[in-house]
Amino acid sequence: MAEEFSFHTHKLHLLHWLCLFYFSLTLLTVTGSPTTMSMDHVKPSTPLVSFLERLQETAFKTFGNSNFDPKTYVDLPLKFSLSVTEHAFQNLPKDTNGSVPVDDLKRFLEAYFEGAGDDLVYLEPEDFVPEPEGFLPKVKHPEIRAWALQDKASASKFLNVSEKQQFYLDLASAAESGWDFSTRWMRDPPHFTTLSTTSVIPVDLNAYLLGMELNIAFFAKVTGDNSTAEHFMEISDARKKAINSVFWNSNMKQWLDYWLGNSKSEEVHVWKTLQQNKNIFASNFVPLWMKPFHSDTSLVGSLVESLKTSGLLRAAGVATSLSNSGQQCGKRRGKVGERRQVKYFTQSAFVNDSYQTHNRDFPNGWAPLQHMLVEGLVKSGLEEARSLAEEIAIRWITTNYIVYKKTGVMHEKFDVEHCGEFGGGGEYVPQTGFGWSNGVVLAFLEEFGWPQDWNIKC
Repeated sequence: MAEEFSFHTHKLHLLHWLCLFYFSLTLLTVTGSPTTMSMDHVKPSTPLVSFLERLQETAFKTFGNSNFDPKTYVDLPLKFSLSVTEHAFQNLPKDTNGSVPVDDLKRFLEAYFEGAGDDLVYLEPEDFVPEPEGFLPKVKHPEIRAWALQDKASASKFLNVSEKQQFYLDLASAAESGWDFSTRWMRDPPHFTTLSTTSVIPVDLNAYLLGMELNIAFFAKVTGDNSTAEHFMEISDARKKAINSVFWNSNMKQWLDYWLGNSKSEEVHVWKTLQQNKNIFASNFVPLWMKPFHSDTSLVGSLVESLKTSGLLRAAGVATSLSNSGQQCGKRRGKVGERRQVKYFTQSAFVNDSYQTHNRDFPNGWAPLQHMLVEGLVKSGLEEARSLAEEIAIRWITTNYIVYKKTGVMHEKFDVEHCGEFGGGGEYVPQTGFGWSNGVVLAFLEEFGWPQDWNIKC
């Protein structure tokens, strides 16, 4: 295993950074290369944005393709006021095409701007404090203030501040994971106070990181940065090997989340199969979405059989888990045409540790997971895998269509146990409208079509 490789558990700032970085790469592919860049279509939204766009255009004309990164010029903090900076910019010597002598532009940038991103402030807020800063400043009465600060939620079950802090850290990390909430993060399901998200090394997160590393290597190679491309190829190769050695379970033919022990003093961790989470989740198959895995035909054959017998394939799609805990992907479902309220996560709900309404457990199914599994199966090129992918897609399209025809809206999640019913549970009212539901249905229709002689009914 390469020295640079390290597994990741959920950390808020890490995931935010990755999402932003991936989004910037996506934008780069959409907007085109610097050689085709034109500012004519840009509509300035503020004086500062307008100025930075003009600066960006001038920099491109001055530096050309080789030394120009368009993202740099939208993230330059000013050292002086905009009017002073703009005046200095207007006084730069320019030739007829708008370019500035390279040295003059470099001196201007150094004199009037901080480095790109220098004004960003790193913040890692505490997840729990006994009294939040600025909490109810108008409440002066000591008895009323003490009452307002009483912790009646799940954290009240912990005896000291450090235990509460750890619980809220695990709670925040579970929320950031996208699987909020699920028995997947609980040492003793369905008891919510046993959340230990930061002790889980998740299969899917590390698969996404592998995909990110491969994307960075690809874009670096496209732009001619071979050293960066080689660097990230090495990292991705190390992560692929680690995913197989730590997560893969040869008996179940799935990748399984790994539980870290409670010890804080381990200098060297010994990987033990016994610490894999043997429960079945759709995330156990997410690495199939990545090329290093769906290109291995022998592996895909095993995964197809494992997925077929996993219990995750239901009447209306792939279940997120097999745990009917009431977590979101939870046990309360919505009958078609019924408008109802779902119980919120209130303090009183937290008091009963075993009563939850979580999002990410049976029987709910979520569009992104359907898409990842179907796309991975299709890209493998195996006829058997494509057949299974089509079966999943047909079930998913059908339930989306039936629910839409009866409610008039698309839903964020669906009850995969009952065709034609939307999902329920969770700590908020089920949402409608929903971008990923629309997108995945369209992607499936584009991939598989819908012949005229096919019925579309449950």
